[in-house]
Amino acid sequence: MTDAILIALILLPLLLTYFLKSSASLGFLALCSGYVLQSFAGSDIKNLFSKANVSVSGNVINALLIAVPPLVTLLLCRGPSSRGLASPKVLLNSLIALGVGATGVLMAAPLIGSISGKYLTDSSLWSPLEKAQTEIVGITAGLALIMIWLGHRKTHDKHHK
Repeated sequence: MTDAILIALILLPLLLTYFLKSSASLGFLALCSGYVLQSFAGSDIKNLFSKANVSVSGNVINALLIAVPPLVTLLLCRGPSSRGLASPKVLLNSLIALGVGATGVLMAAPLIGSISGKYLTDSSLWSPLEKAQTEIVGITAGLALIMIWLGHRKTHDKHHK
C-alpha cells in the first residue's frame, strides 16, 4: 500500500504538468519556496494558529506549506495547449515534473507518516529514492533553471518596422 501511495505522490506533478500544460520548472521553484517557508516560518505559523485558538498539528501546517505552493503553481501557470507529445520541451518538462514529485516526497515523507499513519519510509521504494536524493534534487534543479532561463526568450524579427 505504501508503494502505491509513494508512486502516486511522485506521479501527481507529472500528471498535473502534462494535462494542464503547466511549467514544472515553476512548480519546482514553488516547492523549494514552500520548503524554505516551512523550515523558517512553520513554527511561527503554528504559534499564530495556537494564539487564534485553532487546533492544527504542526506537521499538518508543515505538510501544507510544502504541498500547496507547487500544486497551486501548477494549477495557475497553465501554458498553451498546442505542445506536441514528442516535443523536447514536453519531455524535459516531464522529467522535471517527476523530479518535483520525488523531491516533494523526500521533503514531506516524515510529515505524511506522522499525519496519516502511512509511513512512506516503510515502502520498498524508499531506500533507493533516499539514496538518490542528491542526484534527484541536483538534476531537477539544474534542468528547471535551464528551462526557466531559456524558456522565455523572445525572438526578434530581423526586419524592424
